[in-house]
Amino acid sequence: MENRNYNFLDNEKGGLMLSDANGYLYWKHSEKRNTRDETRGYWRCIYCKEGPNGEKESSCKGYGSLFDNIFKVTTNHTHEPYEDVVVLKEFEGRIRQMLRRNQIRMQCAARACSTRAVESDLRFGLSAKN
Repeated sequence: MENRNYNFLDNEKGGLMLSDANGYLYWKHSEKRNTRDETRGYWRCIYCKEGPNGEKESSCKGYGSLFDNIFKVTTNHTHEPYEDVVVLKEFEGRIRQMLRRNQIRMQCAARACSTRAVESDLRFGLSAKN
């Protein structure tokens, strides 16, 4: 079993967020490949544009990199961790996944129902002609 110091979460726009072991959240900023075709991901604190209080002056410079399944904070945060926000984002992500699964099931069921309706119409039409 793999021992990681981070978790991936779904965000509202269908992208990924990262939560680290200390209770901080990050958005993916960029990704780079080196000459050995290895990928390193760079992640910024979710409060990089506006701080936790919504003000630009309190924005956070927290930054990290993900390489070889190890997440490392490269620039420290300017605020305390918000574990409750991490829990909330994890919960929201699970709900989004459940809704997507149910939406797919409902679409498949609707398609199956409409296919059955067409089949029964065809059978009825064919039997009415005979």
